[in-house]
Amino acid sequence: MFESIALALAKALAAYLFKFYVLATPVVKIEGAPNWFYKESSNEICVFVHERGGYDAVDALKGSSYTLMNEKINGILQVAVYDEYRNLKDPKEIEFTKAFMKDPELPVFITKTMQFRNIVYDKDIHTAFSKACIGKNELISYQEERLEKLKYSLSHERAGNAFDELEESVK
Repeated sequence: MFESIALALAKALAAYLFKFYVLATPVVKIEGAPNWFYKESSNEICVFVHERGGYDAVDALKGSSYTLMNEKINGILQVAVYDEYRNLKDPKEIEFTKAFMKDPELPVFITKTMQFRNIVYDKDIHTAFSKACIGKNELISYQEERLEKLKYSLSHERAGNAFDELEESVK
């Protein structure tokens, strides 16, 4: 049962990331910013941050980048599974999809995999700029692994509940 919905969710995520994500991102040019700022990569999900201040702005933008990436990936998941989720009728499939969209381990994945491609501090305007990215294939692999774990845990939970119900009916 969960096999088909998991496959559909994985396909929806991959399709969104590789077909629509870059197309939906406009090209933004900001005067005074480096030329790479707000330029998306076709095989990565990137966040762009700028912080005003002294040299400590570099540390501040690193922290902001992790938070922004978390928000961006959660947004991508919601958009990617929206069509699948809204057509579901079975409560178990809805539960599975909701569990997929709530990832308590996402911040750890981001910390482990996100790479800062560019960090520049412009002392003339007292502003630090950064570009931090995660590969789309890395995100898809991570989400596919999560789907497998969710299928396993929810299937075993259902089996345990069925066994409990059987024991209750025998009493």
